[in-house]
Amino acid sequence: MSFRPMSPATIPDLLEQLGMSPSSWQYTTADVLAARWYPHTDPAMPLIVDAVRPNQGRAVVAALTRAYPASHGIWIMAREPAHAESRPAPYSLADVGETFQDGGHVLAVPPLAEDCSLTQLPNILARLRAPDGCPRNREKNLESQRFHVASEVHEVIEAIDLQDDENLVEELGDLLMNVLFLINIGYEQGRFHLNDVLSGISRKMIRRHPHVFGDLQLADSDSVLTIWEQIKQAEYRTKGKKRSSLDGIAKGLPALEGARLMQSRIRKAGADPDVHAVTIKESAEPDPELGLGQRLWSLVAEASEAGLNPEDALRRFNLLYRQSVQGPDRDLPCHADKHTNKAASRGETMPSSDQDQRNRNSVEHH
Repeated sequence: MSFRPMSPATIPDLLEQLGMSPSSWQYTTADVLAARWYPHTDPAMPLIVDAVRPNQGRAVVAALTRAYPASHGIWIMAREPAHAESRPAPYSLADVGETFQDGGHVLAVPPLAEDCSLTQLPNILARLRAPDGCPRNREKNLESQRFHVASEVHEVIEAIDLQDDENLVEELGDLLMNVLFLINIGYEQGRFHLNDVLSGISRKMIRRHPHVFGDLQLADSDSVLTIWEQIKQAEYRTKGKKRSSLDGIAKGLPALEGARLMQSRIRKAGADPDVHAVTIKESAEPDPELGLGQRLWSLVAEASEAGLNPEDALRRFNLLYRQSVQGPDRDLPCHADKHTNKAASRGETMPSSDQDQRNRNSVEHH
């Protein structure tokens, strides 16, 4: 069954009848939307989805619910005059799946608030950096922001560990803001553009998943990792670079996680990670710090052999310790008070809280 597209001249009147502003709107067809996993439209603008067939309802709704809440109200109208209703019935997205009976239908999707749009946050950040924007935000640069990005990543991890969804939503927003802020600064300096970032990562994900976006057949996750490494090797050769087993492991990672990743990479390359560790120990002058580092390295290897992540293990223990100290007796003096008193007697100053320490670190870094 094929349908002629709706006349653009009829859409403003339709939107006005449904109480939506006709000044700006979007139009797409069910064929286009049903083929996507995420809609290509802006949820902050009215949307018309044309020519919805009965067998497309679920796919269209599945795409829309990635950008709109399931409770979001929409209108469904029969497309042909013979099926037209005098007053379209409102539905929530969650109830749409079984409502398409015969003939073609049109969906009218009201806009969400402007702050739900993927374009609004970049607009806010650009405004903050404008000549008459916020003086403090205008002073920031890529170098100063890197510490904020690292801090936000750790706050996201903490919210995940605590299973605190409300805080996780806030922290993910802070992290996204910092990423977009870096991109905005890069654009201002003529170094790169948001489009460069988006197209680069989109192409990379498609290129590295030929079993999803291509015809390659893979049996399991191990096969996926093998192909992933082969593709990365090819990318390095294309750039004229020689890829090391340790490339891509950031030096700024927490030390336990960095050790785990390096050991994992060396094992995958068919080597023994302890060989280099022993060489370092034998060639180095006696050094208590290096000795401790070597023992920690061995503990990381032991954890990996047991199928455990040492960074997660220590973070979980720290979390339980914090909860133990701050739990039922959080209003009572704890051991930290003793350290504070000792520091005071030595003329030293202790931070009154973790937030105080973060504030001090921020001042030092900036």
